Amino acid sequence: RLQVQGFLRVYDDFYVLFYHVFAFKPRVGAGLAIVQQGLNTGLRESEVIGLTWDCIDFDRALIRVYRQFQRVAKEFLWQPLKNNKPRVIPAPSSLLDILKEQRRRQGEMKLKAGSLWSNPDNLVFTNETGRYLNYATIRNHFKRIVISLGSPQTRFHDLRHQYAITSLQAGIDIKTVQESLGHHTAAFTLDTYAHVTDGMRKDAAAKLDIAYKSLISGKRTRLIP
Repeated sequence: RLQVQGFLRVYDDFYVLFYHVFAFKPRVGAGLAIVQQGLNTGLRESEVIGLTWDCIDFDRALIRVYRQFQRVAKEFLWQPLKNNKPRVIPAPSSLLDILKEQRRRQGEMKLKAGSLWSNPDNLVFTNETGRYLNYATIRNHFKRIVISLGSPQTRFHDLRHQYAITSLQAGIDIKTVQESLGHHTAAFTLDTYAHVTDGMRKDAAAKLDIAYKSLISGKRTRLIP
């Protein structure tokens, strides 16, 4: 929770800029595609690395997350999710466009690599020969982007916080946000993002105040923005 409080104090302006620069551009490089995946789904790094094409349902605009690819000792292995809770996350159309572009880009890499290509797990994000990306590669991609935006201290995990905050501020119910993040309980999500929900409660109180005043005056007021 302290980590989230610090995030809220520092990153509001940064993420407004981030969305404006990258949100609706489907033809982006692999690094930006990875960042968009985190920003639009709240996936952890290990879940991004382990994302496979069978997880992407383009027709229903859903992403299924059921395992992660983690470094164990000196090798990467498939592992169950934290809390061992598979989940399904709604995918915005802007992200689906970027994933379609990633699929096209990966097809080009496969043709170029020829017999060197090896992607037996059908990973979404790979290197030039189809192998998985490691943490250092993702972090290097991410670091170049945030440095270019003037915010070198931003971490990949902060994308997860921003996904949660944006979802709550958009009015998505806490149970859906909890399930999308893979938190064990909705209570944990509420406690982690208490500062966000406190602000939403104040907004709700203000709307109720308007509603009651309109009833007293005999007028009806539309409360939904």
